[in-house]
Amino acid sequence: MLRIRSIIAYLTDSSQNLNWMVFFFGVLMYTNILPDGFTFGDELVGTGENTITSRGISAIPDIFTETGYGWFDYQPLAKASFALEYSLVGQYYLFSNFVQIGLFGLVCLVMYLMIGRLLSGVSPALRLMAILLFVAHPANTIVVNSLLGRAEMLGFIFFGLGTIKLIDWLELAKPKSLVLALLLMVLGLLSQPQVMSWFLLPVFAVWVNGIKGKSKVFGLIGCLLGAIFVYALFRIGNLSDPNILAVYNPLIELTGFSERLAAGLYVLLHGFKLLMFPHTLLSSYSYGSFEMVGWNNPMVYISLLILIAQLLVVFLARKRLPMLAFGAFLILIDLVPFSNLFSLQSSIFDEKNLFGATLGICLIIVSLIGFFLKVKDTDTIKQVFVRNNSFRYLLLLLLVLGGYKTYSRNYVWVNNYKLTTVDAESDPNAAIANFQAGKYLRVEYYKYPVQNLISHIDSAAFYLNKSIDIFDQWPTSIMELGELRLQDSGQPGLALQLFEKAAQIEPENPEIVLNIGLSLSSLGRTGEAIEMFGTVLEMDPTDERAMEQILMLYTNNSYFDEAEYVNQRYFQLHPESAQPYLYQSKILLSRNDTVKALDYLNEAKTRNPEGQDINELLLKLQSPNSAK
Repeated sequence: MLRIRSIIAYLTDSSQNLNWMVFFFGVLMYTNILPDGFTFGDELVGTGENTITSRGISAIPDIFTETGYGWFDYQPLAKASFALEYSLVGQYYLFSNFVQIGLFGLVCLVMYLMIGRLLSGVSPALRLMAILLFVAHPANTIVVNSLLGRAEMLGFIFFGLGTIKLIDWLELAKPKSLVLALLLMVLGLLSQPQVMSWFLLPVFAVWVNGIKGKSKVFGLIGCLLGAIFVYALFRIGNLSDPNILAVYNPLIELTGFSERLAAGLYVLLHGFKLLMFPHTLLSSYSYGSFEMVGWNNPMVYISLLILIAQLLVVFLARKRLPMLAFGAFLILIDLVPFSNLFSLQSSIFDEKNLFGATLGICLIIVSLIGFFLKVKDTDTIKQVFVRNNSFRYLLLLLLVLGGYKTYSRNYVWVNNYKLTTVDAESDPNAAIANFQAGKYLRVEYYKYPVQNLISHIDSAAFYLNKSIDIFDQWPTSIMELGELRLQDSGQPGLALQLFEKAAQIEPENPEIVLNIGLSLSSLGRTGEAIEMFGTVLEMDPTDERAMEQILMLYTNNSYFDEAEYVNQRYFQLHPESAQPYLYQSKILLSRNDTVKALDYLNEAKTRNPEGQDINELLLKLQSPNSAK
């Protein structure tokens, strides 16, 4: 009880007012995302489409032992949060968005407390202004709006708290603080392994501020290395090479290190631009988003100069302008390691990787403003904000501009239809942006009534065709267009051409072969269609869809003996399914055995009460005219 009272007293203390203000400002900035539905990528973690997280709490042990991830792709703690969420409320976007907003508020609060400890000698007004700009920075919208960004937020929360405990250790040498720091750093890595690069931040702080006692330095280094070691224990034996496709990262096609470095610097320049001028924000980048330039492009050298300038600032300004040096260092350790300069990443560029760097650029901007407006390190918040009109008005201007962009960008994430079409218009030469726009245009007219369906189908086809024109070696986009032609626009001939083109790229893909069979079936080429479905079963003997198609073609064409042979196999492989019972009843009806046919139909209905084919056939057999 005393412990609870002390916590309540601490939280309600007037000295915590600024902390609460930062937290609620972070929450307020994203309140308009609450009614938004699940969007691009969310189904991978937070919906029933994920076979692991949708199992709820019972899946958590499997989440922590799951294989198939690279060194920096393993995010079990973030994934476990979705499993816990699914157990509590199921697939409920309002609750997911509420959690996202609350986590961002916590990130802002923890980052504010962290820089307060790291930059304790800097004016509190400058620290407050920096965190307020971080809250309003539009580049953070992708992290809060996408459930995939939860890993980043959890990672930075645990890292920030761990850094605060490390500072407590350095100042007071309490073993408890070091143990807590180790635990928090491990939790940060299990949330988002990419925060590992941020482990250099407390080391940099010790180098800048100095520390007495080698034991404290060894304790600091030991804590950080120990956290990495514990994280490595989770990954030993479970590592896999990341599956990098050229459509996601065209740098994979550049084999020479020198040319890849030049192109990587050019892409990195886009990150620097978004930190300063976050005008065109996208949910994903891909083939076509950037030119694969060489060393003859002047932008490559500009990017290189920015990197060199940051290094110089880190070394030369660390004593006189520590906030400036810390900001430059944050950008270097957060953006550069995952920018394709040293190793290929899963995508050519990812705005989520700007999350920590935005704090760095805010520190740089505020440090320069404080320098030119002659803000002293001893100036209080009241002295700076009340007496310095230029500082106050400039802060207000930056917050209004950043907040307006952030708030308006949030509305783009309202649903996949809005997000992907806006992205395709913003990045018209990107393969994935056009593919996603075409894909979700199709989904949209299945979910909602569309006034002009033909025009809508044509729009989806336009985006998908454009995606294929940009990158014609990605079977996914070709198949999506093929399915549109087959299922939506009733053009099986065009669909067949597209599926055959996809099969040339991935001949062993059973999904493509199945679609070829469906197209042939729609064209009336029954024998060829059965052959294709047979090929699917050779690739995957348990494929239920292929069995159903073969059975349907056999029964529709009165090949009942052949159908019965296939159906026996269906019974063996899928005894829980209603379909083999349905087809067996059709086979029995062909032999005028109505009594047994009804038995099989009733069994099929027991297994699938809503089956339309089952109910229609039952109704037909039970009607008074059925005997005739």
